[in-house]
Amino acid sequence: AENLVSTFVGLELLSLPLYILCAANLRREPSLESGLKYLIVGSVGSATALYGMALLYGATGQTDYGAIARAITADGLVGDPLFLAAIAMLTVGFAFKTSLAPFHQWTPDVYEGAPTPVTGFMAVATKAAAFGVILRLFDVALIAATTTWAPAFSTLAVITIVGGNVGAIRPSSLKWL
Repeated sequence: AENLVSTFVGLELLSLPLYILCAANLRREPSLESGLKYLIVGSVGSATALYGMALLYGATGQTDYGAIARAITADGLVGDPLFLAAIAMLTVGFAFKTSLAPFHQWTPDVYEGAPTPVTGFMAVATKAAAFGVILRLFDVALIAATTTWAPAFSTLAVITIVGGNVGAIRPSSLKWL
């Protein structure tokens, strides 16, 4: 996508069927719980990302990635509070979507309760889509503000690596891991 609107619509068209697929096994209570948890937390992540996109639009007046990049450079928005809030909200929203620590607490429960094929699909497809959006949005539209968002993603990466490895010591369920 090259536009905030099509990015959001694309991510939601991927997420909405997964809410249903997580709860597809109606005779198992963990499956229903998994679907409900994913619906609630996925909605929080989506709402946070959408709010960040709205703030980004408010700061730049653009929805197209190239136009956003030009507006950031032309208007000197790197230090603007509205722009910084947009970056923060986008980072948190996509951290929920990609299950980056500490925004990953929902993932083991959802994976545990969802049917195994759905878990496998979610572990790969949703993360790949969200990482693709992060790369595209932050590397094209927000490239002028790299000094603002790069430290946050670096910190999230370190926390995710350390937390993931330490957290994987105790659990005995393969789906939980």
